[in-house]
Amino acid sequence: MRLDDPKSEHPKFQTYLEGFRKLEADKTIVNALAKFGKMPNDQAQKYLSGATPVLWVFKDIKRSEALTEFPSKLLVPLDLVAAYEADDKSAKMLTRKGRTVLRIGLHLLEAVISGHLLKFSPDDTDRNPAAWNKAAEGFEQEVYGGLK
Repeated sequence: MRLDDPKSEHPKFQTYLEGFRKLEADKTIVNALAKFGKMPNDQAQKYLSGATPVLWVFKDIKRSEALTEFPSKLLVPLDLVAAYEADDKSAKMLTRKGRTVLRIGLHLLEAVISGHLLKFSPDDTDRNPAAWNKAAEGFEQEVYGGLK
């Protein structure tokens, strides 16, 4: 994953993305990403590893706008990045299993699911944001036991 941040305004997030790539070895994440994004496991791993050219770009946008150029670009809302950079309490979420997860990380994973459904699913109903919400909820439940 390449970060489009020419002014280096988000160094903490850049470091986070470097570690985010390690999720390609997490079987629980990969399997759930594949299942709810309706993709093969090797494709899920490629998205996580950065082998597929996904470019993370900051922009104040709506979710549907964030996916218009997927998989070459995935637009990330600036408010999520800013909260993470500032270590704001809103940057973290609690799972039903009592684990803390980063909102930006969950957003990235769910954006990959939604983007893949939108662009590559043969099922036309997967192009509807309601399908993305259902897939995201399924992912959250399978990986984290749901969110509080």
